[in-house]
Amino acid sequence: MRKTRYGGRSQPMGGRLGRHLVRATATLAALVACAMVAPAAAQARNELVGYNGNATLTGTMGCPASETCLAYAYEGAAYTVSVSGTIKEFWVDHSNAGGSGQSVALVLIEPSTGKVVKISEFLSLSSKAETQKFVLASPVDAQRGETLAVAVHPGSGAAADNVFATGSYAGGASAECQLPTAGSVISQCYAASPTEVVAVQAYVEDLVKPPTISTPYSLLSLGPFEATIEAEVNPEGQATTAFIEYGTSKASLSEQTREVLVGNGNTGAPFSQVLQNLLPETTYYVRVVASNYNPEDDSGDVTKGEIEYFETGPAPAPTIEAQEAPAALSATSAKLSATVDAEGAATEFKVLYGPAANALTSSTPPTVISTHASEPYAPTLTGLTAATTYFWKIVAFRKGAKVAETPTHQFTTYRPPAVALGTPTNVGQTSVTLNGLVTTYGVPTSYRFEYGTTAAYGSSTPTAEVGSANGANPVGIAANITGLAPDTIYHYRLVAESAGGQTATADGTFSTAKELPPEISGLKLVDLSPFEAILDFTVNPEGYPTTISVQWGTTTAYGNTTEGGTTPIVGPIALDWSAEDALSPDTTYHLRVVATNRWGTTYSPDQTFTTPPLAITFLTQEFGMPAANAIVPVSVSEPLFEVGSRFGCPPACHVEAQLEAIGPHHKRIKLGKASFTVPRDKKKHKLAIRLSHKAVALLRHHRRLHIKVRYKIKGSSPQSKSTTIIANLTLKGTRGGRHRRR
Repeated sequence: MRKTRYGGRSQPMGGRLGRHLVRATATLAALVACAMVAPAAAQARNELVGYNGNATLTGTMGCPASETCLAYAYEGAAYTVSVSGTIKEFWVDHSNAGGSGQSVALVLIEPSTGKVVKISEFLSLSSKAETQKFVLASPVDAQRGETLAVAVHPGSGAAADNVFATGSYAGGASAECQLPTAGSVISQCYAASPTEVVAVQAYVEDLVKPPTISTPYSLLSLGPFEATIEAEVNPEGQATTAFIEYGTSKASLSEQTREVLVGNGNTGAPFSQVLQNLLPETTYYVRVVASNYNPEDDSGDVTKGEIEYFETGPAPAPTIEAQEAPAALSATSAKLSATVDAEGAATEFKVLYGPAANALTSSTPPTVISTHASEPYAPTLTGLTAATTYFWKIVAFRKGAKVAETPTHQFTTYRPPAVALGTPTNVGQTSVTLNGLVTTYGVPTSYRFEYGTTAAYGSSTPTAEVGSANGANPVGIAANITGLAPDTIYHYRLVAESAGGQTATADGTFSTAKELPPEISGLKLVDLSPFEAILDFTVNPEGYPTTISVQWGTTTAYGNTTEGGTTPIVGPIALDWSAEDALSPDTTYHLRVVATNRWGTTYSPDQTFTTPPLAITFLTQEFGMPAANAIVPVSVSEPLFEVGSRFGCPPACHVEAQLEAIGPHHKRIKLGKASFTVPRDKKKHKLAIRLSHKAVALLRHHRRLHIKVRYKIKGSSPQSKSTTIIANLTLKGTRGGRHRRR
C-alpha cells in the first residue's frame, strides 16, 4: 500500500528572527524602565547577633576593686558571632545592676585559645538599671566564629559590682581580672562577692556583597522551540553561579536551565543560556538568578533579576502520512490509518468525507495534537451506507486556518452477504442434511446453520468458510446434523457473516422421521430356470442398521433361510436374492423377505413361483454307469471316479460334469469335476473325474459318500439350451491297488 507524505518543515527564520529580537528587546527595556534601576552595589545585610536568645544571664561572678573584669566562658559553651562583618553598635542589658562611673568595651575573642582579637573603645555605662545602646565611633570587624563579650572598667575609687559576659558562673575561688588588651590571653577570673551577669547584643553588617544583574536581558536567538537569553552578571568578587528560570506566566516560573559558574570577578561578565522544548507562538517569562552564597560560612546572598518576556516564533507546517486504503472496512464503518506530526504546535486534525470528491460534507470530531514527533492518527468513520463509495481526505487546522491536507482518496463499503434456505435432504429419525445458498459479493464469508425445537434455536453447526471468489454468484452449501430426536419438528435458519455484516434467513422447519421398522418393497422375480431363481427387492432401513434375510421352501413354512447381512442406515437399498442350483425343476416354491431394525421386524408378502420342467429337446444320452443309487467303489490311494457314457450330440456338444456330496442342511460339497467336448461322430465317452483332497478325506472318514453326478451339456448350435442331468450314487472308499485308467 502506497504511503504519501503531505506538508513540510519550515525553513530557518533568517531576517525575521532579527526583527523579532529588536521588538522583544525594546519591550524588555520598557519594562525595566518602568520597574527598576539596576543597583551599583547590593545593599548590606545586617544581622542581629544575640546570646541566650536575648535573655538575661545570671551568675555569682565578681571582680577585685579597681580592676577591669572580663567574664569569659573559656571552657563552656562559646557564644560566637554567626556572620562575618562590621559591628557598629551593640546593646548591654544591665537591668539588674547598678553603679556609676563605669565604662564598657566590646571584646572579640578567639574561643579555642582565649586570645583577645579586638577590643573597642570604652563607652560610659549608665547608672540606671536598663538595656543600653552603644554606638562605636570606630566600628569593629568581626569574623565568623569569634566570641562576643563585654569588658567592664570600674569608676575611679569604686568597686566593681557588675560583670558582663557570655556565660555564667556560680561560686568558686576568686581570681584577679586584668583589663584585656588585643593579643592578650584571657584567663578566668572571679569576684569574691555575687555579681549579676547580663546579656549583650550587636548588629553585624555583612562584609560580602551579593552579585548584581544588569537588565534588560538580550535575546540572542529565537525560534519556535528554543530561545537564547543573555544577561550581564557581576560576581562582586565572590565565586558566583547563575541560571535562568522561565515559564508561561509571571506567577509560575516552573522551568529552569542548569546552574553554571560565571566567575569571581568584580566586573560584569556575560552569561547566556538556551531555553529548549518551548511551544511555538507562546509568550514566555524569564528571570536571571545569580548566587554567591557560601553555606560553609553563611556568607553571600542570592540575587534575582527582573522578570521579562518574549514570544516564540511560528511552528513549521504539520506533516501527514496517510494510507490510501482503509486499515479496516465494513458495511457501515471504515478505520483510516495515518501518522501525523504537529511540529510542536497545537493542531487540529480531522477527516472530511462524502459521496463525491467535491462534496466532502461530513467530518470526524477534531483531534488536537501538539507533539513534535510522528504519532499514529486512526480515525473511524461510522454510520456509513453499505455498498457505497466514499471520498475522503485528512485536513490540519491551526487557529481555524487550514495549514495542511492530503489528496482525496476513496473506498467502497462492503455489502452484507445474501442467504437463502434450501430443502432439507436425507431426513431420518436423528439426522438431516440442511442446504442453502450464500452470496459473498467478493468478501470472505463464513456461515452456520442455527437449529432447535423453537425459533430461539440454541444449537448451531460449526462455522465454515465459503470464500469470496464467486462474487455475486450464489454458492451452494450444506451441513449434516446428527443427534436429533425422532418424529420432532425443528426450526432452523442460515446465518452468513463477513466484513460487510451479518445476514440471516427467515425461520424454516423440518420434521424428523418417526420411529419405524424397516420397509420392504418392489419384490419381483427377474429370472427363473429349472434349478435356479433370481428375485429383486428394496429395503428402506428407516435410519437404523437393518438385518436382511430371505425365507423360502415348498410351503409357507418355508424351511430354508438365506442371510443377507446388514444394510447401511441411509436411504432405501436395492437388493437381490439368488437360489442358484438349489431348486428342483417343475416345483412350486414360497418366498418372503425379512428385515429387522431396532423398532421391529417387517415381512414381505408371500411370493410364489414355479420352476419350469426339465426338457431335453436336442440331446439324447444313455448312462453307461451303474443304476441310480448304486454303490461305486473308489480307491483312496488312486481316487479316480470313472463311468462310461454314450452321447449323441447333433451336432457336437460340450459336457461339464461335477461330483457333489450332500452335507448337513443340504449343503453341497464339491468333490471333483471334469470338462470335455464330444465330437459329432463320437458315440461313446468314458467319464473320468479325479476326486479332490477333501473328497479323499471324507472317504477315509465316512467310508461311504452319497453323491450327485451333475452333467451340464451344452450344444454348439446357437439354439441349444443348457440342460442339467443328475444321477444319485454312493461312493465307497476302498484300499485297492492302483487303478489304471483305460
